[in-house]
Amino acid sequence: MRTSNATGQSQASICTLFRVGNENDFSPNVYIILCVFLATTNIAIALLTIPGNIVIFFAFSRTSSLRTPSNMLLLCLSICDFLAGIFAEPFHAAEIILAMNDPVKACTMKDFYSISMFITTVASVVSLSFISVERYLAVFHPLQHSLWVTKSKVFTLMISFWLIWSLVTGLTHTEHGFGTWGYSCFGTIGLCLPVILFVNFKLFMETRRHIIAIQSCSVGDEERRKQMETKAVKMTVWLVGLFLVCNLPILIIFLFRKVGKWKGQLSTIAWLHANTFSLCSSCVNPFLYFWKKRDIREAVTQMLKRKSEQQKGGNWKNLRDNYIKGDRCIDCDYSIKRYKKHYTRTLDQFRTSSYCWFKWLRIHFIPSASFCC
Repeated sequence: MRTSNATGQSQASICTLFRVGNENDFSPNVYIILCVFLATTNIAIALLTIPGNIVIFFAFSRTSSLRTPSNMLLLCLSICDFLAGIFAEPFHAAEIILAMNDPVKACTMKDFYSISMFITTVASVVSLSFISVERYLAVFHPLQHSLWVTKSKVFTLMISFWLIWSLVTGLTHTEHGFGTWGYSCFGTIGLCLPVILFVNFKLFMETRRHIIAIQSCSVGDEERRKQMETKAVKMTVWLVGLFLVCNLPILIIFLFRKVGKWKGQLSTIAWLHANTFSLCSSCVNPFLYFWKKRDIREAVTQMLKRKSEQQKGGNWKNLRDNYIKGDRCIDCDYSIKRYKKHYTRTLDQFRTSSYCWFKWLRIHFIPSASFCC
């Protein structure tokens, strides 16, 4: 029994980076400061990431005009960020909190964190490569873009990628080890990053040419189209730039630790801060969508405005005006169908007859109908 416990403790000491007491490890005071700071930072990032991406999901579900192929790829990236906020950041915070008191559980939390971080990071890189290639086709091959990039193809591509990547993760992941799964993660990132950098460099140069062309001539239909494409390209460049800024530190420190054999307290502190910083893009991306994408900004604004009007409540006139506009009834198809089924009235009778109004209000359990009279 003691042997098994000792084995578990030794595996945990190898797994977790937080250790106290040895010459290359942390003193208790430094450890407590690091724990509080890193755990608080990860929890704060998660609390920003989850609501921000939920707002984006609601905007897509409530606004059908947002469901374009290019926006669906942004939605895939938003799903990756949401999963990072749900799993990666809380697991990293739990590893930090548990490391001193229970190294075995901290090691388990680190395994969960590693799996979730690599899954979401690789999914984000692949999504960014899809977004970059889609923008490249829209700018350089606009005629073929409408044929090659459709909703059904984008949806099939998203589902296929998630299924394949989940299968690869399940088959190649090994406990407490880098293994085939880790190399497949870095291999996928290594294949996608050159594509992302090359495509975005081309897009950046073309965007500069478009801006010069628009400034030097009058604005016509072709110039307006170029202006719209330029804004979309800027959005893609911002996303890629933010991802690189957040993830380059962890890649550089990883190479120093593995290849350069960089050890000691400073190495551990830099590695832990780089892990936390790499997750920051997931909480910034929703704000970037709202800032750079006009259609998403308008959809979110309208959704929040409708929500605030509903919360004000109690104003029966506003409730009536939401259902009756002029000579037409809007947003009440279900109510009209129920009314026609039971009372076989016409639409005009439904709108004008006070008797029908009372029946309709009774169906919807509204206690007062004084505004109808």
